[in-house]
Amino acid sequence: MARRTADRNHGLTRREIEVIQWLAFGKSAGEIAVILSISATTVRAHTRRTLQKLSACNIPHAVAIAFRSGILQLESAPSRAPS
Repeated sequence: MARRTADRNHGLTRREIEVIQWLAFGKSAGEIAVILSISATTVRAHTRRTLQKLSACNIPHAVAIAFRSGILQLESAPSRAPS
């Protein structure tokens, strides 16, 4: 079961999916870092790995691939929205 989920998600980790969700909402690395309580450097590392795993040229391309492949859904912002 876990293997099928990993295949469907192109091998993205839970955190990489969280980052791409926030990128899809137009958040910067700095904003995502605050939301997820991690450093901006870590956000950029997750972004870089996500681009590689999705074979994307840039962030908009990665977001498009994530939507087309079902990793991301059209819905409201992820649950950790800043107050």
